[in-house]
Amino acid sequence: MSLTFGILLADDEENLRNIIQFNLQQQGYKVFPAKNGKEALDLFLKEKHHLHLALIDVSMPKMNGFELCEKIKSIDPHFPVFFLTVRSDRDDRIYGLKIGADEYLNKPFDLEELLLRVKKILSRYEVNDVFVLNNRIIRFNDLSVELPDKQKQILSVKEAALLKYFIQNKNKTLSRQQILEAIWEDKAEDASFRTIDNFVVLYRKLFETDSKNPQYFISVRGIGYVFKHK
Repeated sequence: MSLTFGILLADDEENLRNIIQFNLQQQGYKVFPAKNGKEALDLFLKEKHHLHLALIDVSMPKMNGFELCEKIKSIDPHFPVFFLTVRSDRDDRIYGLKIGADEYLNKPFDLEELLLRVKKILSRYEVNDVFVLNNRIIRFNDLSVELPDKQKQILSVKEAALLKYFIQNKNKTLSRQQILEAIWEDKAEDASFRTIDNFVVLYRKLFETDSKNPQYFISVRGIGYVFKHK
C-alpha cells in the first residue's frame, strides 16, 4: 500500500489551473480543483482527510488566498500551504509567510520548479524503513517492532501497512471507512471496522506507556482515529 497524495488546487485562471492539474496528475497526485477561495474552503472541509497540500492563488474571488490560508491553518496548523501568485511585492510575500505559508512562488513560473517544490513539501510525509516511537524501534523492512526490553514483536503485513499509514498521516483524523479503503483497497470486504479497532488495540499495547490513556493512537468519537506525533 502506497500513499496517494491529495492536492487542493485553487486558482481562478481556468487555463492555468487545468495545466497545473494535468501536470500534477502526471506525477501521480490526486487533484481537487477549485475556481475560487470559497469553493476551495468547502472542498478542504469535505475532503481534508484525503488532502496533503494546498496550492492556492492569492487573488481569487469570494475569498482571497490569504483568507483561505488563515482558515485552513485555523483548522489544521500543520497543513502545508503553497502560494502561487502574480503578487511579487515583498510585503505580500512576508505576510503570506507570517500567516503560515510553506512556499511562495511567483507567476509566471517554471513547471519543473513547481513540481520539485511540491515534491519537497510532500516528502515530509515519507516514512523511513526505521521509525522510533516512544523508545520502540519499528523496522518496516522486516515488519518488526523492537521493544525497550529488546524483545521483538513481528507484525503482519496489514498491521505494518496501517501503522505506516498512521505515521504518514500524523495529526490527521482518519475515518474507519477511509482506513479500510486505503489499506484493504479493492478487498475492503475482507476487513471490518472491528478489524481496525483490534489493530489499534495492538498498537496501544506496543507503543503506549499506558494503553488505557493513549498519547499517540487517539480515538475520535464517531469517526475513527488520529495518530498524534510532533
